[in-house]
Amino acid sequence: MKIDGSQIDAILDLAGAPKKRSPKVADDLEKNLGVKLAIETRKFLERPVELHHPDAGDPGVKDKSFAGKLPDVGAWIEQLGKNREGLRQCVQHFLGLYPIGEELQYGDTMVAMLVLEPFTKNLSGVMYYDEREVGTWGDGSISGFLMQELAKYIDEDGDRDCFHFDHFVKKELPKPAKMPSPITKTWTPHWRWRLDRRSRWWIMWFLCGEKPERMLSVLPTEKEWQADKPGVAKTHHEGMYWLLAHWLLGNETELAEAVTLAKKNPSKYVAAVSSFVTKTALDKKQKTQLDRVLQAVAFGRSISKNIEKRRYSDRNVFSGTVIADGTRASLDSHSRLRRRQGDPRLHADAPRSGRLPRQASQRPDAGRDRGPRRRLPRARARSDDAEARRHRSVEARSENRHGHRL
Repeated sequence: MKIDGSQIDAILDLAGAPKKRSPKVADDLEKNLGVKLAIETRKFLERPVELHHPDAGDPGVKDKSFAGKLPDVGAWIEQLGKNREGLRQCVQHFLGLYPIGEELQYGDTMVAMLVLEPFTKNLSGVMYYDEREVGTWGDGSISGFLMQELAKYIDEDGDRDCFHFDHFVKKELPKPAKMPSPITKTWTPHWRWRLDRRSRWWIMWFLCGEKPERMLSVLPTEKEWQADKPGVAKTHHEGMYWLLAHWLLGNETELAEAVTLAKKNPSKYVAAVSSFVTKTALDKKQKTQLDRVLQAVAFGRSISKNIEKRRYSDRNVFSGTVIADGTRASLDSHSRLRRRQGDPRLHADAPRSGRLPRQASQRPDAGRDRGPRRRLPRARARSDDAEARRHRSVEARSENRHGHRL
């Protein structure tokens, strides 16, 4: 059976999808986001297969909808600050992913998400999200994803580590055909683009009041802004992310540019966010968090200069532009104020570059195709985390011997 989208109707029948079509969900998405859904994606949303597991689900996520509190932007921003629920909203709106089901894998909830932006006329693909990472799932088509998960459901006998298909009559499945090479080649950069931008959920950390050190390595750079800027006028996820990022970081010049570009964006949600950030200033909590971030950036640059002078290893110090130009301007003003107040950590000639430490939360298997392969059991994962902590502890002791605290 072909999995290139041409036989999606037959695969939906096989999986027990409802016979009656309901176009409302697909129509609403196209209307609100201003996107033309891929043919296969629309057909699935018109006849959605219920993908679930009785034990799956995150109690920290009360609202599992795509829109969340939108179009109420103020309420939605508050929602973004609710840790795991906000994290899922970041994934959905900043990467352009739509949730279609949850399963359990070794105790973790795995969320299957449709990519809303097509990479061919027929296909947009499926990705997974599990609170730590995102990656590809199903070789670039909903058809491939469903055939793969149906086979797993039969193998697991509906026990665990798979979706439950309540209306699927168990029988031998037709052998799926191999995905044509041209589709695979086109799909790869489509999902990798999203994998490379999984750091965009720093916004949730910012709004939750997390320590600035946790987000310094993933704050947007000038290079990223220049590369993604054209998308602010075209796609929902680019418009949503950059408007909010520049607003939170105080990048007034870049925010004004993003607002101008967003006027051409067809997404109604982007228009609502653009209007909000134009009229609304950061509240007291958000301003305090921005000050903490700017101080951490300035302190990191000062540390970088001192270490460079003494010719110590720069493995764990800052290197490279940390935030966009508008925030650097704010940082300059903030640094001058701190110097006037006698803060010895800030220097007038502090360097503007240094290398960012790799996040401990970055997983070496991030972004791989889930396919029939599975994540290691949690006990093994904890062992790996413990080993990483031991390495960090050794590095910290080494740094302390040099008299530096990074």
